[in-house]
Amino acid sequence: MEKLTVGMLDCNCYLIPGDLDPDSVLVVDPGGNAEAILAALGSRKAAAVLLTHGHADHTGALNAFKGTEIYIGSKDADMLSDPEKSVGAYLNDTSPRIPATRFFDGGEEVSFPGFSAPVKAIATPGHTPGGMSYVILGEIYSGDTLFRHSWGRTDFPGGSASVLDRSIRTLLALPGNMKVHPGHDMDTDLKSERAFFALGCGPLTM
Repeated sequence: MEKLTVGMLDCNCYLIPGDLDPDSVLVVDPGGNAEAILAALGSRKAAAVLLTHGHADHTGALNAFKGTEIYIGSKDADMLSDPEKSVGAYLNDTSPRIPATRFFDGGEEVSFPGFSAPVKAIATPGHTPGGMSYVILGEIYSGDTLFRHSWGRTDFPGGSASVLDRSIRTLLALPGNMKVHPGHDMDTDLKSERAFFALGCGPLTM
């Protein structure tokens, strides 16, 4: 897996090669710096783009993937054309994004060429109404739901602290000690985050 820090808010964009075919790559949250993402992708093929949510800082390079299947939570789909809902208007980024082609509501499992296991989509709203986290090859891509010892903001349009708290608990209840790759900052793992949230931390404590 390759992590690129992109865009004005340092979004983590992930390039995840297939374990069966490393030339087939899933792109998670192309938030900006399209040239850098495409250069890192090189001659490999983007099997799909997976968006954890529709905020502008996670979609800034989306237009570079025209013709690729683009997945997003169904309740965030309109953010790609609405800079108020996507917070793009507040970031001086009102350029329209290409629309998504596929939509998740949570609970879906989708197979992609070159990957031995399907991607599992988990509904994790709260930061946005249609926030999604993905389990890909046994690791979690949590967007702005769960950070290392922290969590996403809930004061943007459609945010909810109580809903986000439930979403975090959903991720913490997943089995094992999977690595967690968030939308910003450093990686973590479930064991570390279970211990942190057991101290009484969470969106409802703010």
